Amino acid sequence: MAPVQPSVLFQKAEVRARELAAGAQAGEAAFEKLRSECAAYFDQVPEPPVYRRADDPARKVAEALVPGAEALLTRCLAQPVAPGVEQLTRVVKAYVEVLCHTADGRLEAAEASWRVASELTRAATSTRRLWVRSDERPAPVYDKASGVSRFDPSAEPVLKVKLVCPQASCHQLSDFAFSPRQATQRFVCESCQ
Repeated sequence: MAPVQPSVLFQKAEVRARELAAGAQAGEAAFEKLRSECAAYFDQVPEPPVYRRADDPARKVAEALVPGAEALLTRCLAQPVAPGVEQLTRVVKAYVEVLCHTADGRLEAAEASWRVASELTRAATSTRRLWVRSDERPAPVYDKASGVSRFDPSAEPVLKVKLVCPQASCHQLSDFAFSPRQATQRFVCESCQ
């Protein structure tokens, strides 16, 4: 396979997306289908190899995945503008870069793109969750601005969740916070008690 630059694939996908845009389905169901296809595809993308070697199997796997990534990017770009589509498109673009760089043996660029893709994936998948953990994002080992180290004592982690009241007459969605270290929790609906 001839070396492929990510920008070339982006341009091809944009041209094809304009052709598909007229027939693209809008709505939450279409977006959820696309999102689940993207998530399944992201699981197939291998982490870039750490060092170069002759006949690297990771390069062959990446080469095989590039056409699928281009098709997925085309479908993302053809999707009508909706909440989450732009963010999902950025994630797919990052994975296209990873695959192109890995397939062509540009491991330093592939590693940098992998870090970006991993961070974008984490951000994209956490937006639809009903829970957030306070210590989810890893703290830097040492932050020069604040003088805080990851190894300094810190507050106990807190889990914030959105729960729906089980009462048939209520079904109110409320926010709760609790310690993830306790096995059982007791919650009372703020609306119906």
